[in-house]
Amino acid sequence: MREKISKMKVGDKVVSIGGIVGKVSKIKDEFVIIETGNVGTPDERSFIKFEKAAIKDIQVKESN
Repeated sequence: MREKISKMKVGDKVVSIGGIVGKVSKIKDEFVIIETGNVGTPDERSFIKFEKAAIKDIQVKESN
């Protein structure tokens, strides 16, 4: 899993150890910021900051 986390990219879908699902928005040092969805309008997006170690699963974004 550590190898998968080290290769994680913006756009990948992730699941935290607490069961929160989202899309990687930003990666910085030992933290990852994920977008969990819209709050109301498409402009009102919700973001959560996690330590990378809190990521349980990664679904790699497909490249075209």
